[in-house]
Amino acid sequence: MNDRVDDSKLGPAARWAQLSARRLDWAFEAYDLFMKALSEETRNRFATGGDNGEAYVVVFGRTQVGKTTLLLDLMGVSPQEAGRVSDVLRGGRASGESATATAMEYRRSADDRWHISWDGELAFDKDADMASALSALRLRMSAGKLKVDRPIVVWIPANSFSEEGRSGPRVRMLDLPGDNPKDKTEQQHVTAMAEKYVPNADLILLVGRADDLSFLNPDALTLPRIQDWRVIPERFRIVTTFSFTPHSLQHAVKTETGELDAEFFRRRLRSEIETFGSKLPEELVPSRLLYPLEFGKSWSNQAHAASNLFERVDPVVRKLKQQLHADIEEAATAYARLRSAIQVHITADEIKSIRLKEWDDEIAHICGKIAQIDAERAHGEKRLNDCEIAQQKIEDVEDQAIFAELEARVTAFRTDALESPGTVEPRRDAIALCISHFSRRLQDRAKQFEPASEGQASGRFWQALRPDEEIDSSRYREAIHAEFSSLKSRLDGYSLDRYLPWMPGSNFDEDKTLLRDSMNRAVLAISQHIGQHWKKVADKRIATLRNAQRLAMEKVEMARRDLEEVGRRASRLASSMQHEQTRRQAFSDQMDRDREMGERFKAYLNDAYLHAVRDRRQSARAQGASPDALLLLLSAAQLRFERSKIFQLDQT
Repeated sequence: MNDRVDDSKLGPAARWAQLSARRLDWAFEAYDLFMKALSEETRNRFATGGDNGEAYVVVFGRTQVGKTTLLLDLMGVSPQEAGRVSDVLRGGRASGESATATAMEYRRSADDRWHISWDGELAFDKDADMASALSALRLRMSAGKLKVDRPIVVWIPANSFSEEGRSGPRVRMLDLPGDNPKDKTEQQHVTAMAEKYVPNADLILLVGRADDLSFLNPDALTLPRIQDWRVIPERFRIVTTFSFTPHSLQHAVKTETGELDAEFFRRRLRSEIETFGSKLPEELVPSRLLYPLEFGKSWSNQAHAASNLFERVDPVVRKLKQQLHADIEEAATAYARLRSAIQVHITADEIKSIRLKEWDDEIAHICGKIAQIDAERAHGEKRLNDCEIAQQKIEDVEDQAIFAELEARVTAFRTDALESPGTVEPRRDAIALCISHFSRRLQDRAKQFEPASEGQASGRFWQALRPDEEIDSSRYREAIHAEFSSLKSRLDGYSLDRYLPWMPGSNFDEDKTLLRDSMNRAVLAISQHIGQHWKKVADKRIATLRNAQRLAMEKVEMARRDLEEVGRRASRLASSMQHEQTRRQAFSDQMDRDREMGERFKAYLNDAYLHAVRDRRQSARAQGASPDALLLLLSAAQLRFERSKIFQLDQT
């Protein structure tokens, strides 16, 4: 920063202009050193502006909220040309569809031609050719055939700008699509563009319709750096379009007897935001950051309406637009960027507070999930244990053993039930009585039959017989009756009760033989009936048992798999918890370092200031008693004045 002696050859006015122009060099040098020392997390939140000192403005909002009209107005495109330019930029998309399929950067052309750049630069004289180029570009982008790592740059012909727009400062506009992109390709591209280019912006405009303020909800502001608007509100402006269309506001204007001003409409906008969203304290987002606007043909047509709404409100709208233009110009000044640097300790505190709360909420959410997992694990372990116990209670059986034991008991029943008629008097009623007594004894034996005894291995298999598994005793009577029916019919045909051996037709021996054979057949029939019945019951019980075993095994396996899945989820949550806690601590430590660095920025400035003053004074001493020496001393005093102004920024 040493001043060469040759500078003294300049005239006093030129020399003073030279020294005055360099009065902030020391602060800028300190600023550059300071920004290099910051972490990327904090550094990326401070504007670097556009090329060649242009103001760099990001416009973010949903489709059909008037973004294109707004950015053209702010760039200085004349109202008469705005419609034509907007149609070209739409690139063939119909009204109501998004004109921005990708991040677009708009600039003022140095000539009267359209220019577009993405893979090389093309120029067009005709609007239709430019519109076709934009349409083809967006089709390729949506089809995934065009990969770009930077915004598409469009230069708007200079003759589209008003005289005031051409003479004013240049403004670059980055138009980012809002939420709900057309497809995944657009979303990925816009997210990458926001991450890379939004940090460079001097100002970010959040644009939405006044009758739909949901664009300010956190869920709608998810792009990188865009969600910072409550952390660093000075970098943002809230712009509502169609702000004077709602009937409620028009009614408020009619009933307001006093003079309307910007504050009146800003208060109403703040109230609307707080009604439909979260609180917006003045100290967090000052009213001067809120811009309820109207523009375009729909607003111009209000001038011809019968009401005096346009007459009363348009002066306020024009003033608000002027203020927004001024904000854009001021945001790109050296003082604005110095202010951001001086307030970095405040910014770091805000970022830390908000991000740590988000992390704490996320960690608390994970803790809640871990608690749920622990409960699920305990429930799963109990369930598995219960299933294993239930499975163990279902004893396996040998089918053949069951049937063999059943067959043995049926055989024993048949053997025990077989009887000889014994001594029977030769009378018809004696044979009938023998049939009756035998039938009763056989039925009683059949009723007492059990498919297994307690000592047999299959005893547990036959436990807890259900009523529907028992044999219907009437079936016994029917079976026995069937075997004796022939003999009974024979006896019924006799005219005498007593058998007389000497009488022709006396068949006592034959009937006694028939009695014995019928008794044997009855025993066989009952034993077969018993065997068939209990075999069917055994088949059903075995099938039920096998099904129960299968279900029990499936339940055990399912419980085991579920418990294993719970374990995997618990492991993932534990890893996630550890990861988030590590990130949180690293971020907190970094923000603490950034805050300390922010507090030290004054030291950077003081060191640079003292070095600059020392250089000026040394140069003055080297000049001796000369006009240049006086100018150098005065410039040193000017440095002191600028230092005071800069340090006052920390109090704002």
